[in-house]
Amino acid sequence: MAWRQRAASGRRSSDAAAGRPVTIPCALRVDGKWRHGKLTLNGELAHWRPRFGTQGSVAVDTAGTVLMDQRDVAPAEVVSLNPGLTVLALNAGAQRVELAILPADLSLAGNAFGF
Repeated sequence: MAWRQRAASGRRSSDAAAGRPVTIPCALRVDGKWRHGKLTLNGELAHWRPRFGTQGSVAVDTAGTVLMDQRDVAPAEVVSLNPGLTVLALNAGAQRVELAILPADLSLAGNAFGF
C-alpha cells in the first residue's frame, strides 16, 4: 500500500508545480473531535471537506495562517488516527485548526501555508 501513497503524492506534487489545485487526504480537528476528509489547496484558500456529505466544511485562508506546532500522533489519538500521520497545529486568525497529514504530503501543505 505504501507504493500507492507515494505514487499519489508524486502526482499531487506535479499538479502543485503546474499550478493546479491539489487535494490531500487528511483529518481535521477544530472542536476536539477528529474528522476524516480531504483538504483542497487552491492558491490563497485551503478548503477542507468531510469524507461523506458536505456538512461541516471548513475554509482556511492560507495567507494568514501560522504553524504553531508539528508533532507525531499522540498515543491517545491512535484510536482515531493512523499513527504514521503528522499533526500540524495551525492558527488561522481567530481559528485554531489541527490537520493530520501523511508525511509525504507535508511539503505540499508547507508550501500552501507558507512554512
